[in-house]
Amino acid sequence: MMFKLARSTIKIVLNLAALIVLLSTLQGCVSTDDQTQVSSKNNNGLGAWVSVSQQQNQQALDEEKLWQSAYKRKQQLADLYQQILTATPDNKVVEDIRYRLAELYTYQVEQVQGDELVASDLEDNSVADSAQKSNEMLRSNIERFKELLASYPNNSNNPKIYYQLAKSYSLLGETLLSLQSLEKLAELYPTSPYLEEVYFRIGDIYFSHNNYPRARDALTKALAVGQGKYQNNALYMLAWSQFKLSDYQNASQHFIKLIVQSGEVAKLKQGGASSMITDAQRALILLLSQQETGQQEATPQQTENPLVALIDHAQQQGLDTTELEPILYQKLAQFWLAKDLKNEALATYLTYIERKPENFAAAEFLLAVIGLYPENSTKAFAYKVQFVEDYFVGTNAWNKFTDQQQQQILANLSQFSLLKARQLYATAQDTYYELEKDEVVAYRAAAIWFEKYLLSQQKLAQLNLTTDVQDKLIQQLMLAAQARYIASDYVASIEHYQKLVQLQPDNADSLYSLIIVYQQALKHLNQAQPQQKFTELQLSNYWRDFISLYPADRRALYMARQLADYAYAQQDLVSLISQQQFIIQHLDAKTKDKQQASLLVANLQYQLKQYVESEQSYQQALLYIDKNNQKDLFKQTQNLVAASAYFYAQALLELEPEQAAKQFLKVADLAFSNEYTQNALTQAADILMEQVDKSQGVAVLKRIRKQYPNSDYAKAVPAKLAKVYTDQQQWSLAAKQLELIAKNTNIKQPEGYELARQAQYTAAEYYAKDNDMEAARLALRTYAHNYPKPFDMAQEVRLKMAEFYTQPRDLNKKYFWYRKIVQFHKKEARLHSGEVLQRSEYLASFAAFELAKAHHQTFARVKLVVPLQQSMAKKQQAMKDAIYYYQQVMDLALIDFVPQANFHLAELYRTLAREIMQSERPAELDELALEEYELILEEVAYPFEEKAIELHQVNLARTWTNQYDEWIAQSLDKLAALVPAQYKRSLIEVDIYEELN
Repeated sequence: MMFKLARSTIKIVLNLAALIVLLSTLQGCVSTDDQTQVSSKNNNGLGAWVSVSQQQNQQALDEEKLWQSAYKRKQQLADLYQQILTATPDNKVVEDIRYRLAELYTYQVEQVQGDELVASDLEDNSVADSAQKSNEMLRSNIERFKELLASYPNNSNNPKIYYQLAKSYSLLGETLLSLQSLEKLAELYPTSPYLEEVYFRIGDIYFSHNNYPRARDALTKALAVGQGKYQNNALYMLAWSQFKLSDYQNASQHFIKLIVQSGEVAKLKQGGASSMITDAQRALILLLSQQETGQQEATPQQTENPLVALIDHAQQQGLDTTELEPILYQKLAQFWLAKDLKNEALATYLTYIERKPENFAAAEFLLAVIGLYPENSTKAFAYKVQFVEDYFVGTNAWNKFTDQQQQQILANLSQFSLLKARQLYATAQDTYYELEKDEVVAYRAAAIWFEKYLLSQQKLAQLNLTTDVQDKLIQQLMLAAQARYIASDYVASIEHYQKLVQLQPDNADSLYSLIIVYQQALKHLNQAQPQQKFTELQLSNYWRDFISLYPADRRALYMARQLADYAYAQQDLVSLISQQQFIIQHLDAKTKDKQQASLLVANLQYQLKQYVESEQSYQQALLYIDKNNQKDLFKQTQNLVAASAYFYAQALLELEPEQAAKQFLKVADLAFSNEYTQNALTQAADILMEQVDKSQGVAVLKRIRKQYPNSDYAKAVPAKLAKVYTDQQQWSLAAKQLELIAKNTNIKQPEGYELARQAQYTAAEYYAKDNDMEAARLALRTYAHNYPKPFDMAQEVRLKMAEFYTQPRDLNKKYFWYRKIVQFHKKEARLHSGEVLQRSEYLASFAAFELAKAHHQTFARVKLVVPLQQSMAKKQQAMKDAIYYYQQVMDLALIDFVPQANFHLAELYRTLAREIMQSERPAELDELALEEYELILEEVAYPFEEKAIELHQVNLARTWTNQYDEWIAQSLDKLAALVPAQYKRSLIEVDIYEELN
């Protein structure tokens, strides 16, 4: 009985002491005058409560000087615990208070150390005093910790005490005593949450005292305990411990594991890794260098290579060394080079190249190997050839490289392939071959390497990275063409000469060489390789090209004679006449004779209705007519050219309408204007629009619209195109034409307005059919802005516009159209009746309800946190907006929405009341201040809860007018929860059931 009384007395003392501290803290922050309290109680509005809160906060700021610092309050609490400690006989209470005091004293030391750091940063003279005070407090704490551990060996808080004891020793610089505490903690509490850090600290201490075996053992345990924040550091220290113990293999394995697990491999390559990872990499390279021996000659054949073994072991352990492996090889090679050990560096590079020949790093390393040899050495040349063979365009390695990597080596591929090509070509020229086939092989090999060079230069040109001038490219292309010709590879030689002709449009020799090679191909390949289509027609085209491009060249006359013979054999009179004219021209024939001859041939062909031939002949005749002095004749001849083409089309019209259409288009495409062009286009359009495939007809219609925009035919083009596209179900194309109709129609006239409106709406529908929802949205938006009548259709369009926006980022656009629905309903609904009015009321109710829900969601997302007045202001605005639209729904009074809106409105008030009570409390309030603060919150929340009850009651009252749905039922549930004595659900439901029946 006395023991219970003593404990009761202690509790009273504790409560009284705490009350004194809390009252002193509350002074000036919780007192409010009677007038403010009355104002708060009598005002049901949220704004008035916010104003009271602002006044209280201002008063608290003015009296800030009355608040005690956290440090002093902790000191007062410690003093209070000391007083209680001397007053209680309860051993359990004494034990708890002593451990609590240990925590408070630890906190005080940390505060003093924090002040010491601040003083040090500010170069304050008080830093020495702070350090002395900190050391004294640490020693006092150490004694307390030791007493606690001795007095209460089984207390559950002892792991933390051991931890703080070790930390205190460490802060005093007493490392060995700290070590003893850590080892004791690890021994006694093997499941302690401090265990990973404990083992790490033990290992760190042993390492600093050069006791590497024990450091290794402790760090190994730290790694085995878990995956905490000390893992990387422990791995790093363990590797160094093994390094110090000459356990190079394990040290290497742990260093590489650390680098891979750190996630800093990319940074390591760029030189931006942390100092620990950089140091680990350097140590790893040093370890590898100690395990390798220098070689007199570089060779890719390596046995028991330490780096290879290390990488293989890491991969077997599940480590992804893909990125790290080339970095290590590069760093190791650079290490050897820094030591002037070229052979070791070469061996390192070549080892990686052999292991990963298709990796881009292998290509970079091979370039590095080339750079280690003199420029013109045999070794360097051999490796350059190997570089091209391994990494040229189209190889497996090349196909694996990124675009950027390919660009990096293109210049090298070009340079090295040209070196090999020139070497092979020079050898072929300087060698006497007894057998022709040996010469063919030699020149073919040279050509292949020239082509490698040309391909690489072509790719460089595509990237605007060309390294060689045009003349150099042409020179190598010519050598490639010649080598292919000597090797009897006529197809490849022709291709090269064709490129030369393109590159040298003013060089007759290139085209002449092409003709010579082509003639050889006709002689040799058509029989030996029938799949190669070398024709006299193509050869005649080359002749014609030569004559056209180089008429003054002495070889042009030879070409013209060859072509004339070919034309005669083919009965190509037009070509024959043309070539004869060329020959006559070069035989100094008179101009008048040429003109008369050409016109004579053309007129005869025209009279015989050989319109194709006459057209060509008239074209030729134009060349010999002086258009300045013979204007009439020149114009007449042009019209005859057009007439020949046009009447040829007319001749085809009945039996071959498709060919006729092509011919009409040919007339329209003549370079000179003539009287047949427009008729030819319209006739072609009419023919092509009758075809199953109307694509050409569509193109012609568009051309007519562009060339003759003011013609009657052009004005009907959009309608024709819209019909075509509609029939073809090309909805988007049809929609574009419908939009043109809408755009170009005069909507000021009633019939024009209706035509444009229907076209615009149909365009939107067509876009939607084509699943082009963005275009449909834009078309429908145009309709919504431009066609407010008819009203019911306009409202439906606004709803469709809102439905387009489904993504969270587009919600404001959705709500824009909801607001439009509500606004236009208010503005115009009274002008309508019947189904139009009913539908508009429904849409307006729906839109208003969606807007209310949106603001309701905004309201829900705003959390009441300290400072309360700021978050309350945001929440109040969201609530105001939600109430406005809920009220709109209520005013429209549709049974489909009113109960639901009523329920949500009530829940809005109820949620506010609940969240006020659940709002964040100021952290600095003590118990009494917190109690008074919560009383104020209850007073503020009460009117909102009452309002929620009132609104739920209104909803429930609808049951007496034969309305009952899930929302009224939910209002009943809420009332049963809020006022259970009055709204017991089972009895209410019976009353509702009886009333409804």
